[in-house]
Amino acid sequence: MKLTSIVAAGLAVTTTTLPLRAALKANIDLEGSPTSTILSNWDLNENGVIYIEKNLDRNNVQIPWIGASWGANTSARCLRFTHNPLPASSPLEKQRTEYYGARNLPFYQNHYIGFQFTFVGTAADLQNWAVISQSQQQGFYTNPFAGLVLLKEGNDLMVGLHIRNDNYRDFRNDLVEPPRFGPYFRAWTQTIVPGAWNRIVMRNYPNPYGGGVVQIWWNNVLVYTYNGKLGYTPGVLNGGFTNFFQNTFGIYRGKQNTTFKVYFDDYKVGDSYSEVAN
Repeated sequence: MKLTSIVAAGLAVTTTTLPLRAALKANIDLEGSPTSTILSNWDLNENGVIYIEKNLDRNNVQIPWIGASWGANTSARCLRFTHNPLPASSPLEKQRTEYYGARNLPFYQNHYIGFQFTFVGTAADLQNWAVISQSQQQGFYTNPFAGLVLLKEGNDLMVGLHIRNDNYRDFRNDLVEPPRFGPYFRAWTQTIVPGAWNRIVMRNYPNPYGGGVVQIWWNNVLVYTYNGKLGYTPGVLNGGFTNFFQNTFGIYRGKQNTTFKVYFDDYKVGDSYSEVAN
């Protein structure tokens, strides 16, 4: 689907193990037949492929919704995630509705993840961290080595890329401090307009020893390239990391006393930019 019609289709995420270098690991288009449906357990049935919802931290969140795209006169469809307010008085700390996209993606190969999204609200609705896509190394549960997050600076709403590796350190200190464990480094940001659709494509070439690559295309323009360590070596954090990763998408956010809506469309995972870019 072209960018001019991103207000169409919808999403899903595949959890089956696919052959290496398969053409597409995920291809989510809610315009197909039979019509895609959200199952009673919140999993998504996309033309007979079941995309599993994580079923974690479902704290005052709504079941994902498939319907006409927000903000346009069109019969095309997309996938909406909605989180209701979680006040400061709540003992709960996080909210999550995320689908597993492609899983068991091998390191030392190129993987391209593309989708369209829009955030409906204002910068004031973002009161804490919020993640919309995670590339997580499998074998030990920790933060993603490449995550797309929603951010704000003043009244500006942005999407950003956070990268992690064995050094696990803040990018702003890379050149002035020795390697240290820290949260992440913020590699790239882009201002977004609430309610406006955008297409993002991320290339992941994980290599925890060096030679890793992350590239970002924003609305079909290459805007950022990272070269360096990407992912974790097997023993770091005393974890049992494998050389495989998974990608998830949706909303995963810290406690926020606001209503949060993010729409997704045309989620794809493939071996090349051209496979996922439209």
